Amino acid sequence: MAPSRRRRGRGEESTYFDATKDRWIGATSLGFSPDGERRVREKVCGQSRAEVLDKLRALHRDLDVGVRTSATYTVAAYIQDWMAWPRWYRPRSDGPADHRRP
Repeated sequence: MAPSRRRRGRGEESTYFDATKDRWIGATSLGFSPDGERRVREKVCGQSRAEVLDKLRALHRDLDVGVRTSATYTVAAYIQDWMAWPRWYRPRSDGPADHRRP
């Protein structure tokens, strides 16, 4: 009888140890590319498996909220996006009145 392999738990995604980098790698699928041919995956790395699982959970939280920025997203691009928002939707820059300095 073959030895039983431990089944991956829910939410663990794909985690593995890369000996060449001496790091744990975690990957999650984000769906498919716009052309539908390639699977898009996001990878995180860390020194321990627990650290990688924490990073994957944080990534899933960001994806659930809808926050996902690319590595090339700049402050200038954010300002352009912010200016394109309707004025009533923009966050106030001065904050609440009770937090202002005298």
